[in-house]
Amino acid sequence: MYKYDGSLKYDYQVVIVLGLLASGKSTRYADPLSESLGAFNLDSDVIKEMLPEYKESHGAAAQSVHQESREILNNVVKSFTEGDKKGCNVIVQTIGNDYDALRSRYVEPFEKAGYNVKILLADAKPNESLARAVMRGLRTGRIITSSAIIGYGNDPQNVYNKISVMTNSKGELYAYTPETSSTYTVVKGDTLYSLAKRFKVALADLVSWNGIGNPNLIYPGQVLKYSIVTE
Repeated sequence: MYKYDGSLKYDYQVVIVLGLLASGKSTRYADPLSESLGAFNLDSDVIKEMLPEYKESHGAAAQSVHQESREILNNVVKSFTEGDKKGCNVIVQTIGNDYDALRSRYVEPFEKAGYNVKILLADAKPNESLARAVMRGLRTGRIITSSAIIGYGNDPQNVYNKISVMTNSKGELYAYTPETSSTYTVVKGDTLYSLAKRFKVALADLVSWNGIGNPNLIYPGQVLKYSIVTE
C-alpha cells in the first residue's frame, strides 16, 4: 500500500481521496500528492495485490477481496491515529459512498489524533469509470463487474458535496484543492519520457518548464517542476 519512497513528513496532514472504482484516484491524485506532501499512500488496491486469492487468480479476484482489503486498510489507519506513524502525512483512498461511514472510519479518528483533514474527489461519472475499468482489465487482468461501479452511482459525488462545504477541526474547509504545480527529484532510472507519462503532461511542456536543453539527459538529484493534472 506504500508507493512513495521519498522522505516522509510529519505535519499531521491527511487527504482522503473519494471516487468510484477505476475513477483514477491513484494516478490522477494520490500518487502525485504523496510526493508533493511527503505522504504515506494508503491504497486498498495495493493491499489486494498482496492477498493470496488475488495473486492466484492473476487479478481476476479483485472484486471478491474488496471487503477484505478495506478491512485491512481500516486497521492500518490505526498506525497513523494511535501507533508509531502518528503525525505522518497520509493519503487515504476510498470510495466514500456513505457519509456516516466516511466520518466514523476516517474523518473522526484522524481529527481526534490531531490531523488537518482534507477531502478530495476523483470526479468521474460511472460510465467513465466503467471505461477505465475495462481498459485496466485488459492491461492487468484485474476484473471489476459493471454492477460494482454502476451500483455506487453518484454517491461519492453526493458525499463530497455534503462534506466539502463544512469546516474541519482546524476551522478550514474540508475541500482540498491540489496545488497547480509541484516538484520531483530525479532518481536513477528516470527518463523525461517516463516522468511526463507519470505526471500526465506533454514531454515538450516538461522540457520547457525546466529549461532542459537535452531531453535525453537528466541526472539523479535533479529537481524538476511539473504541473499536477486535476481535471
